[in-house]
Amino acid sequence: MSKENGYVIVTVSGKDRPGITASLTRMIVDHGVEIVDIDQAVLHDFLGLSFLLDMTGKRKTNDSVLKDLLFEAHRLQMTLNFQPFSEGEIPQKRDRNLFVLTFFGGTGVLAEMATILSEETANIQKISNLSADSARCIELVIDVRRANVSRLKRRLMQRSHELDIDLAWQKMEAYRKSKRIVFFDMDRTLIDMEVIDEMARLAGVYNEVARVTEKAMRGDIDFEDSLIRLPGPGLYRIRGVYRGWDGMTTDLEGRTVRISRKLGLENVFTGEIRSEEALLEVGR
Repeated sequence: MSKENGYVIVTVSGKDRPGITASLTRMIVDHGVEIVDIDQAVLHDFLGLSFLLDMTGKRKTNDSVLKDLLFEAHRLQMTLNFQPFSEGEIPQKRDRNLFVLTFFGGTGVLAEMATILSEETANIQKISNLSADSARCIELVIDVRRANVSRLKRRLMQRSHELDIDLAWQKMEAYRKSKRIVFFDMDRTLIDMEVIDEMARLAGVYNEVARVTEKAMRGDIDFEDSLIRLPGPGLYRIRGVYRGWDGMTTDLEGRTVRISRKLGLENVFTGEIRSEEALLEVGR
């Protein structure tokens, strides 16, 4: 390797198991070489590890470092490749302008979003799968330093409306901050069911309520009118497990968020909520 190329990007791939990163980094330390950037991801037990080595002060040992890394990777049954770079060829992290794009949807939605990002010269830095249960969710970390951010955001939002999907767009600094308060809808968001349908089922008036709900969703009647038309007793008291609540509250409580909800509709309020069950009182 020439003296002008004092940096090397090393990529390691293969079946993941404990000890791979430890073995390779220990060898790098023994040669007195510094890692100036590193990234690692594991997908279904397949490891992808990359690190940028600064060997500008160790030119006499450049070849020995790479030879030893190649030998160690072979011993670990991993594939190792490297590419020399000059200092001017290494992009500076301080120049990046990072945003986080999170959306629901599968491969088709990912392709749509990636196409817009490409057309707007926004570069994807990282892709993560946040899917849980039946909900498919993908998160992208994007460098927008060469993009028109306002136009990019507008195009992403417009496409999400056309595809009828939920989408979140956050600056990286805001994304990393600890969340202190969380707002969310109830039905099909906090829980994966419609509460009013479950109430109607227990009261024996499911079909009647379903017809009213369908008209309200189509916009044939407004929300207040739909409440007036609802059949059944004036007060329901339901005690049961609400599917989907456990995962949401466990995650939020794990982030030290205090769970508190209040509904603004007259005589509708939440009761005691626990992770195993929910108690809901509804009156009108």
